[in-house]
Amino acid sequence: MFKEQEIEALVLGARMVETWADKELAEAATDAIAKIEAIIPEALRTYMSNTALFAPDNHCMVPLAIDLAELRRAVRTRLKIHFRYKDVLQQSTERTARPLSLAFFGSVWILAAWCELREDFRTFRLDRIESYEVTADSFRNEHGKSLQDFLKRPETWCQNAQTAELGGMPSRSAA
Repeated sequence: MFKEQEIEALVLGARMVETWADKELAEAATDAIAKIEAIIPEALRTYMSNTALFAPDNHCMVPLAIDLAELRRAVRTRLKIHFRYKDVLQQSTERTARPLSLAFFGSVWILAAWCELREDFRTFRLDRIESYEVTADSFRNEHGKSLQDFLKRPETWCQNAQTAELGGMPSRSAA
């Protein structure tokens, strides 16, 4: 059965999702906790309901005009997205990308993708996506263009996490 620390981890994780993710994912987190609560022993159920770990609404979080649930589906179903993106210098470009992953860095959501314009991996702040559409074009994992390949680059998430609050996303070449 679960240890107390495991219950705390589950509750805190669910509370973070409920607060910082889209409505669909928040409801899934709530449902998952309810299912776990229904099958654990009474002592753990009491501990779970009294867990004093919270994830308050992040008032510093940059609001999104993008449908996070729709973008998650594009990642999951491997559908390309086409979008207009404004970089840190306020320059707009049109992009088509293979969405690979989403990450939350304290105040911003980041999309990791294979950018067809740059023919390389890029990370995009979701709050800088001015408009987008999920296309009907599907993609397969290709050597050198997959999430696993992206994750092999140690600088990718670390650099982004350090500069997200400053408004910029460093890259090896032009974004």
